[in-house]
Amino acid sequence: MISIRKRILSLANMLLEFIVGIGLTVFITRFYSIEEAGQWFIFIAIFALASSLRDALVQAALIKGTAHAEDSMNLTHLKTNGTIVLSAELLMCGVLLVSSFIVSGDWSKLLLFYPIYSIPNAIMRWLIFYLRGKLTLAPILAANAINSSIIFVGIALVIQWNLPLSYVVVVLGISSLAAALHLLPFIPLKQMMSSTLSKEQLLLIKRVGFLAAGREATSAVSSRISLFITGSLLTLQHTALLGVSQRFAQVALLPNNSFQSILFPSLVQCVQNGNREQARKQFHESISLLLSITIPMSIVGMALSPYVLTLLNGVAYQHAWVYLSIYVFIATCITPFGAAFGSAVTAWGKPQLAFRLVLINSILTIVLSFVLIKFLGVFGAPLAMVIVELSGLVCVAYLLKKVCGIHIQETLQLIPGHYGHVILRLKQQLVLSLHPISKK
Repeated sequence: MISIRKRILSLANMLLEFIVGIGLTVFITRFYSIEEAGQWFIFIAIFALASSLRDALVQAALIKGTAHAEDSMNLTHLKTNGTIVLSAELLMCGVLLVSSFIVSGDWSKLLLFYPIYSIPNAIMRWLIFYLRGKLTLAPILAANAINSSIIFVGIALVIQWNLPLSYVVVVLGISSLAAALHLLPFIPLKQMMSSTLSKEQLLLIKRVGFLAAGREATSAVSSRISLFITGSLLTLQHTALLGVSQRFAQVALLPNNSFQSILFPSLVQCVQNGNREQARKQFHESISLLLSITIPMSIVGMALSPYVLTLLNGVAYQHAWVYLSIYVFIATCITPFGAAFGSAVTAWGKPQLAFRLVLINSILTIVLSFVLIKFLGVFGAPLAMVIVELSGLVCVAYLLKKVCGIHIQETLQLIPGHYGHVILRLKQQLVLSLHPISKK
């Protein structure tokens, strides 16, 4: 079972990443105009799409490949995976730099600074994946602390010198580089460089990496396509409202990302050891605990969202609370099952199922988003996503039962038990605190 300490470390890592994301959003919406904020959200959507595609290509293959006990085999997998990471990143940088000269518009000028941020970020993420696969989480927390500290110092300098939006990209690149340099000593770099390339790792990338990349690409496109559709059919102001709501919805994904980041390595270890029943128990325990935490938090968050948006971003962004509430519902009640489904079927050796489901959902989301945004305006974006996600949840439940023997209802039945456990612990603490008084 995953220890409480590892869960706390994973949650702390995600918390720092979330603070950085929300801090940047507040800074962009407060310091720059709403049109510039719209440009930023389009740039970040492109970066998120490209980086998620790169990460998905290598992450599952790296974790599976370095699960071996032999250090020499781990090193060959690590070197091969790192080579693929840099090659993929350089290719994407080239494509986006060419696109920046072809596409017209002020936002496309930000793409000229894309490699400054993306290349250090690729190295940092690669190192994080390796350490996370080994469930070595403390160095990752320190790296995220370094990253966030440099970002906030950089933002202060941007504000003080009144620098343009492009300098924010430079700050992100510097912070990612510093975090990567901190993580490098935690891998056997010299031994890795002298090792050979792994044919097995290439086959893993071909077998699970390309499917994961395709799944992530289609998922990322469908989730962020609404920004591009809104920008083309409506205005940059509408794009900014939608971008803020999507960004703040990340708070609901924080615990989910934390749990999922360590759920997949643990499922892989259980399945590779032939203990699938333990993997099923790990699935039920992790997701039920996750839902017991996020559902109450999301209810409070949706109630406070109009006031939070006004306080942090200004009155111009207040109306985004409607879109934010829908995205929060999706993130807390539906996304955990979808993400865990991808981890489970990949651990069970059938990643193509997750890809096919995501592909179908993504196509439906893109088509429905275009239609609903065209006729309903910005509200059509979250409405399209919730319709597709609810139908996808039905498919996830069926496939988990058929392929992995995992019943979603068993996960849901465990949720009240987590609340009961907390109440029992509180009662015990209350009795212990009152015991000295009664004894006297």
